[in-house]
Amino acid sequence: MEIGVICKLMAPIGMFYCILHFSHTNILSRLQSEFDISMTNEAMRLAVDYSLPKRFINFKYHCHKHYLALGADARQTPPENVKMEEWIKLCEHFESDRFKRQSAANKRNKSMQTFAHTTGGKSCSQRMYEMETTDEARNEADMENNDNESDEAEVEPKEIRVYSDTHKRKNGTWVNVQPQKNYEEMKRIHAEAVAEGKILSGAEIVLMVLEKAPSYTRKVSSSSQREKELEARLEETLAVGERQRKEFEDQIHAQQEQIENQQQEIHSQNGIIKGLQASQETLAKYVESLAAKIDGRQV
Repeated sequence: MEIGVICKLMAPIGMFYCILHFSHTNILSRLQSEFDISMTNEAMRLAVDYSLPKRFINFKYHCHKHYLALGADARQTPPENVKMEEWIKLCEHFESDRFKRQSAANKRNKSMQTFAHTTGGKSCSQRMYEMETTDEARNEADMENNDNESDEAEVEPKEIRVYSDTHKRKNGTWVNVQPQKNYEEMKRIHAEAVAEGKILSGAEIVLMVLEKAPSYTRKVSSSSQREKELEARLEETLAVGERQRKEFEDQIHAQQEQIENQQQEIHSQNGIIKGLQASQETLAKYVESLAAKIDGRQV
């Protein structure tokens, strides 16, 4: 909570998209002055860097609610602890075409959700890991007690159990009729696979059932389209990188040839210089010999 208060007081809300896009040294210094923590601790720094953007986004969400509630008078009435100049910038952001398009897309996606899950802040991967740990401990206890009797049909795959756990309320009731039907269908497919000796993983069963749901099909289709676009962009980026690599290699090869030609030219010039030096020495000796003869004649 203290991180949220400090973020609200010190983070410039004119930075619309992410608090990590600007230097938050002042916020970290304020945290260290308020608490006995050290930002040199990697785990502590990661925790703070994870919490700050979430608090910042939550603060901006409440600012947007404030903006919508006041309507035409919103610009003249900033929220508490928000400077007028920053509030005007944020109002301009809320009124921009980019924000309106993103907001409309978020509303459409939200309307396509036929039912909610109850997983909260814990990911499904974490839940499955905890289930595996619990199952291993239970299996070890059964082995110690020599209790090896088990009915494979009664042992649900962890993916199916996670689906059940994340679509039930705390009192054990389903959040919606559709998740209950999906779960029962998963159990039926799993029981039939075990009876017929087929090998089907929990992930395959969950996918088989959920692909039949219209909302899931739309999400998969949309996701597939995005994946295709990303793949196309990736291929284009790789192609550009490959062309640049070849151009760079060609430049290096040309420079190497130029260097080799220059080295050969230098070697040739060195040979000429040595020849000239040898000729100069021979000429000097000849001159000395000639001078000696002349001196002899004069005597």
